[in-house]
Amino acid sequence: MKILIIVIDGAGDTLKYRPTSLELASKPGMDALSRRSVAGCFYPIDSETPPESDAAVFSILGYDPRKISIGRGLLEALGVGVRIKEGYEVAFRANFATVDPITRRIIDRRVGRSLSSHEARELAKSIDGIELGIHGGYARVIASIGHRAVVIIGSSRRMLSAEVSNTDPAYAKEGKLSIALKSFKPFVEPCRAVNGSETAKITCDLVNEFTSKVINILENHPIN
Repeated sequence: MKILIIVIDGAGDTLKYRPTSLELASKPGMDALSRRSVAGCFYPIDSETPPESDAAVFSILGYDPRKISIGRGLLEALGVGVRIKEGYEVAFRANFATVDPITRRIIDRRVGRSLSSHEARELAKSIDGIELGIHGGYARVIASIGHRAVVIIGSSRRMLSAEVSNTDPAYAKEGKLSIALKSFKPFVEPCRAVNGSETAKITCDLVNEFTSKVINILENHPIN
């Protein structure tokens, strides 16, 4: 038996205010599926934890994301067909965003969702393969769909670690999970080592250098 699981990512709403967005929306396709389905609700983690997509999908598939977590960056990299050098590269899920280059204030975390895949590929080309100038570091950037991309931070001579924080202020790392925050200051966050290890600190150095270089390069890109 084959099972097709359709995940309507991002459509979740609160029942505090009725009618909900989905109740108001015109959605004949979803309504037709629902009439032929067994419907219900569940919390992917728990009632207090709004998870990122990777953790939610892992939970739907029967895994406990608090114990088993591959990481969204690696999943995204596999999804676009990119191989990672174990120990020397770390994959990150990234968004092209609108940012003030001086203050680093985030104007829109997803470029208003208006960036085409072609435009994203052109932006990615301009920063793919850049040398970071420290720790033998470099970055690979692969655009996927719309504003989404995969960033591979690597080093030719130092081992790296995924135990680092987000630069997106809307999410915080808690254990193996990346949790959506209810409120946050709209500024690009510096990457910080989660466990204090030397490999994590080196990774943070490279990520922060990448952030600075990318802001400078993309500020003058024709697509901007």
